[in-house]
Amino acid sequence: MGIFNREQKASAASVDELRIIVESLRGTVDTQAASLAAAEARLDSISNLLGVLESKVSRVGTEVGNQIHELGNEIAGMVKKIESAETIAEESFEQLAANQQRLANEQARYEIAFRQDLAQIADLARRRG
Repeated sequence: MGIFNREQKASAASVDELRIIVESLRGTVDTQAASLAAAEARLDSISNLLGVLESKVSRVGTEVGNQIHELGNEIAGMVKKIESAETIAEESFEQLAANQQRLANEQARYEIAFRQDLAQIADLARRRG
């Protein structure tokens, strides 16, 4: 029975060693599982923050897009006003030139009529004198 006893002792020692190894591996697995759970929690937190940031960036992008569109409309309106003002100014200058021409013609007629009147007065004065 000496051989069996030695084999039992060796077997008991091997089982104890395996038990120690298994307990060590369990501790390592538990530690890794805890680390994994913490990492998952951090990833969930980061994912939530990214969702919030994405939402804010989207809202800001939409608002900036709307403001750019409004600014474009205002610029287009100003261009139309400028073009309209240029047209009005051009028409005003044309009207002014036409009015100046009309006034110059009237002044020439009055001057001719005035000279004719003066000639008649001078003629009357010569006849009486």
